Amino acid sequence: MITAGKVTKVFGEKIKEAQIKELSINIDITDLTFDGDTAKITYTYAARYEPDLAKIEVSGELFFDKDTSKELKDNEGDWK
Repeated sequence: MITAGKVTKVFGEKIKEAQIKELSINIDITDLTFDGDTAKITYTYAARYEPDLAKIEVSGELFFDKDTSKELKDNEGDWK
């Protein structure tokens, strides 16, 4: 279970005005760290409005309870 979270960076840019033809969304887990019984995931969420119309990026951190942290630690090698 997520016990806390915070946004560390927000960026948005409108490049030009036109009809949106495609939206691509990417969530990148950039880091996983452990401090005692707590796991922290650092992530970046990016949305791109095509063709090259606009973009939004949000970076942040999520903190997890003891049980979820144990699961993440046990499976850490599966995604790295």
